[in-house]
Amino acid sequence: MSDLSMDDRVIQIIELTGKKNYCSLDYLASTIGVSTRTIRNYIKQLNSDLGGIAVLENDKGKGYCLAIKDKQLFDDLIGKIHSEKNRLDSPQRRIAFIIDRLINSDEMNTLDELAFDMNIGRTTLVNELKKAAVALETYNLTIRGKQNNGMYLSGSSNKGIV
Repeated sequence: MSDLSMDDRVIQIIELTGKKNYCSLDYLASTIGVSTRTIRNYIKQLNSDLGGIAVLENDKGKGYCLAIKDKQLFDDLIGKIHSEKNRLDSPQRRIAFIIDRLINSDEMNTLDELAFDMNIGRTTLVNELKKAAVALETYNLTIRGKQNNGMYLSGSSNKGIV
């Protein structure tokens, strides 16, 4: 199973197919607001990500159904997804995530990577980066680099980070 930071739409597919015995491709597409082709791609991704814990099976003429192979692992996974989803629900938590990522990462972090990992839009991330930069000034640290090439922390800290 891959490191799961699932798209909200993939989570919606799991929730919709878990509530009904069968869901047609058209029903899933119209409920989520995407094309049937996109739904097929999400289902393919989902079946790969679930790694045998569960699978979305297509029963011709009826639609897709969620077949759970390992109930305990599936419930643990759903719990983890919901806790991750709720983890970055406030500006303070997002700023803390950004600072933690910049401090503990040896690599450059692009704006798109951070936005994807945090499951937020670029504009929201840019606003949170500005707030993080203000908080980091206290420790003589600055966020350097280009947003599309990568960002990193720079500076020396006389006060130490607590």
